[in-house]
Amino acid sequence: MTDHDVTGRVGSGAPEPTSGGVIAGYRIERVLGAGGSGTVYLARHPRLPRSVALKVLHRADSGFRERFEREADLAARLDHPNVIEIYDRGVADGTPWIAMRYVAGPDVAQLVTRGPATLPPRRAISILAGAAAGLDAAHRQGLIHRDVKPANLLVGDDGGADHVFVTDFGIARSGDLTALTASGTLVATLAYAAPEHLLGDTVDHRADIYSLGCTLYEMLTGTVPFPRASAADTIRAHLNEPPPPPSRVRPGLPESFDAVIATALAKNPADRYDSCTALAAATQRALGAPTGPTWSPTPNRRTGHRNLWVAAAAVIAVVAAATIAAATLLPARTQQPIETSTAAPSPTSPPTVTTTTAPTTSTLPPVTAWGRDNDLVALFPGLLPTAPGLPGYQGARCDDLNVLNNGGAPAIECKQDNGIEWTVWSFRRGDPRRDSTFQTNLHDASVREQPWSRPSGTGRIRTGYYSGGNLGWATIEFDDPARAWVVIDLQWGSHPGTDIADQWWTPAPL
Repeated sequence: MTDHDVTGRVGSGAPEPTSGGVIAGYRIERVLGAGGSGTVYLARHPRLPRSVALKVLHRADSGFRERFEREADLAARLDHPNVIEIYDRGVADGTPWIAMRYVAGPDVAQLVTRGPATLPPRRAISILAGAAAGLDAAHRQGLIHRDVKPANLLVGDDGGADHVFVTDFGIARSGDLTALTASGTLVATLAYAAPEHLLGDTVDHRADIYSLGCTLYEMLTGTVPFPRASAADTIRAHLNEPPPPPSRVRPGLPESFDAVIATALAKNPADRYDSCTALAAATQRALGAPTGPTWSPTPNRRTGHRNLWVAAAAVIAVVAAATIAAATLLPARTQQPIETSTAAPSPTSPPTVTTTTAPTTSTLPPVTAWGRDNDLVALFPGLLPTAPGLPGYQGARCDDLNVLNNGGAPAIECKQDNGIEWTVWSFRRGDPRRDSTFQTNLHDASVREQPWSRPSGTGRIRTGYYSGGNLGWATIEFDDPARAWVVIDLQWGSHPGTDIADQWWTPAPL
């Protein structure tokens, strides 16, 4: 990447990128949030027809940079429906950046400010269950979040139900580490920090349970457990005072929640729940809700073949790691959901049935020349070339692709002389990036989705047009078990998505 690739280069003393600027190939659309050390942009992905949250660090402090880079490393290791996905990371002109899922919806801190009508106890418990599942997944990997708070829980819309994402692992660490930096600075948000965290003692997953309990308290009552006028008084309360019973703070709240909060916020970590999901289950019992798995996969509303994870909605806004001694990395984001039109850019639509024939997945010829991609290539005879260097469908030039967008699973990227670019992505079973790749979420793009049926199987196709980039796009998913974890995405500059459907999809050997 060269300097002239960035409009309004990032970096110390450089002007902020403006709409239309480019950072590491990501085209900036607008600012989502900004702080003294970094900025989060809504940006268009350079490969996929999707919008992302692009988090860019400006602050030169080595500690901030280390935490920033750690966020990408740790979050990329977590593959769970309730943990925000990291798509990619890198350094542009000496400035680190992270590309993440952009979730359309508020964070829990914003829900709290809207009042109890927006966040009744049953909804609060459901949100807690999703957050607990994501945090326990991190804990099983030996990771402690260390800054659990309402602003770090994003709430997307999954067909009318909440889908919770835990975000901002910027100050997370492996277990059994103290809470203080080498300079003695506490790295946490004070209102939700566990006593051992404040004392600089050894911190394990139970510190996250305490912070999640504080978050639950605020969701139930509208206030933090220890609202104090000064940092010193807040610390003193965390160390010495029991939390006020939530039933006394919010009239009408069942008294059964009092014991749940008392256990979650116990001063001694050994007296707390042993996991976040145990806290969530206790909260369900307190309300009289049925107990069971704290995260239940949502059946696929389209095909029914996905039974391992929830189809996620689309918008991320990034919130930041806060410290007592320093300002937060990123402030609260603006809340502007994606506006999606249901109208296609032209009346032409992709056919639901074609006469194109293709081999079924049970009679696939062997492929041996692609190495780790052999099995993926074998699923698409006539589309992908049998060996690197050979032409693919419509003369496409195809190469192996190894990136974070699909967790490093096999993928093939193809380009055609007429300008159509397409990628065949595979995903590990249960990887939420599979559905987010199909459910493209370009900001302000028109979208049309419909089923398809061919001799080789069935699935769905989405087509759209992004006026901001004069770009048509399409994504294709499959219902049959062999290809259920594959998504094909395409884009074509200066053409509507319907042109892709007519000229690429209709005759494609799929």
